[in-house]
Amino acid sequence: MLTAKSKAILCFIIFISFQSLAQTNLYFVTFTDKSDSEYSSKTPEEFLSPKAISRRQAHNIQIQEEDLPVNKNYLDSFTKTGIIIKGSSRWMNGVIVEMSEEVSELTRSKQFVKSVKYLQPAQTSLNQLKLSSPVSNIQRQSAFLSSSSSSIDYGFSLNQNAMIGVPSVHALGYSGKGKLIAVLDNGFLNANTLTFFTHLYQNEKILGTYDFVSRDQNVYDDGGHGVNVLSVLAGFEEGKIVGPAYDASFLLLRTENDFSETILEEYNWLMAAEYADSAGADIISSSLGYNTFDFTEQDHSYADLDGTSTIVTKAAETAFSKGMIVVNSAGNEGNKSWKYVTAPADGPSVIAVGAVNSDKKYVTFSSIGPSADGRIKPDLAAMGAGVYVGNPDNSYSSTNGTSFSCPLVAGLIACLWQARPYLSNKEISEALKKSASKGNDPDFQYGFGIPNFQKALTYSSPDTLKIAGLFPNPVSIPGNVKLIIENDLVGNDVEAELFDLTGKKIFAKTLSKAEKINQMVFPGDIQRGVYILVLNTNSANQVIKIILQ
Repeated sequence: MLTAKSKAILCFIIFISFQSLAQTNLYFVTFTDKSDSEYSSKTPEEFLSPKAISRRQAHNIQIQEEDLPVNKNYLDSFTKTGIIIKGSSRWMNGVIVEMSEEVSELTRSKQFVKSVKYLQPAQTSLNQLKLSSPVSNIQRQSAFLSSSSSSIDYGFSLNQNAMIGVPSVHALGYSGKGKLIAVLDNGFLNANTLTFFTHLYQNEKILGTYDFVSRDQNVYDDGGHGVNVLSVLAGFEEGKIVGPAYDASFLLLRTENDFSETILEEYNWLMAAEYADSAGADIISSSLGYNTFDFTEQDHSYADLDGTSTIVTKAAETAFSKGMIVVNSAGNEGNKSWKYVTAPADGPSVIAVGAVNSDKKYVTFSSIGPSADGRIKPDLAAMGAGVYVGNPDNSYSSTNGTSFSCPLVAGLIACLWQARPYLSNKEISEALKKSASKGNDPDFQYGFGIPNFQKALTYSSPDTLKIAGLFPNPVSIPGNVKLIIENDLVGNDVEAELFDLTGKKIFAKTLSKAEKINQMVFPGDIQRGVYILVLNTNSANQVIKIILQ
């Protein structure tokens, strides 16, 4: 008797035999709307995880129509006509489909179809059926991880960590715990059997996996690069390698096909970012970049690197708008004809990470800025030459590339966000850049420079006085500030009054039954300058000098 998997394989073979009669291609079809959707922004629990909803609520991010899944009726209309759906995108309101050129012409005429974009011949990315790798034989029991830098032996990974202040991070007890990081790469070959990842599986830190190339959940039989990246970010084998965020949780997502370089991979990245969003990820770490392809007509020009043009950059910017931080390698084009960062590192909100050597000097392979529209790129830099990594055969080696400076910064961000959980993604990014080694003098090689945890921690510290701390200060107008109320005053009414230096009252607000973290918005018509913020409760008062800019 045939098993379910045998039947699936048989059906697949029969399907291929029919498809071989006509050349099929992959297309991205965009829909006109999401009318009559079975989903609603009022019931987000039907399509977003509790963590994803919580992330939006924490930062006052509204659930919008673009968050809703694509219209099921439109999908059904396609499948009834024999069109094969390969994947869908909520944010771009479209689907990747396989169909013949003749069918594509008919598809364009459908009333609900906005556009049909040719991607490539289907046979170049034909999904191969893969048997799942055996489940790791690591027993699922809690693994002890030290949080004191004095007791952690970083081995040969010490230099790459020390450059950005990681030992002091760990000494303070921050190792990414509670943060969810989505790693997008070419796969994670044997990751579930490697000793430097034992802690991730023992402590159930891998919360999800998906292969967007082969369309299954197995990410463990492809991709040594992904293993290298993850080891820098979260490996833990004392005396050999320790990653900054070894106690974070992870989504392992394969978006890259080692055997080709096509625009389809940007759509894979898009769908992986949406997966990360739905799962509630805080950070996306992507050591990938796109500029030229196997099909030269798909190549990007430098002008496309303007932060708004490529699909992958649009995806990264949308991810940021949902409350995530996207950390991406700047690229290794610095000593090639291209020179500049690659997509999505050009995104205005993306933290593009360049590379320096152990002496903190720029290395020539690291892609430079500016973006096509003249912005500072890269944003930050970390060690990318002689980086110590773990390999899929359980060995270790030293390697080069912005692929490895990227996860160092992603791990640092996880630790800083653990220490400052009340900050938004924008505030975390600002704290890292403004406190970095070139925070006041950024350039097109280092960006804002090499980040440092202690300096970022100090920069992002609220003024801790007897009623509340205030962050940020200075404040951009119009803009939000956070009042972090002292624990014993939470639940009290707090009167906030803003005065100019002549004593004139400019603004007043009452925080009724103040919570621990409170948002306060200064109107946009207030002039820039130095002001005095006076806070009053029944039992205390406080004066804070504040700069509006």
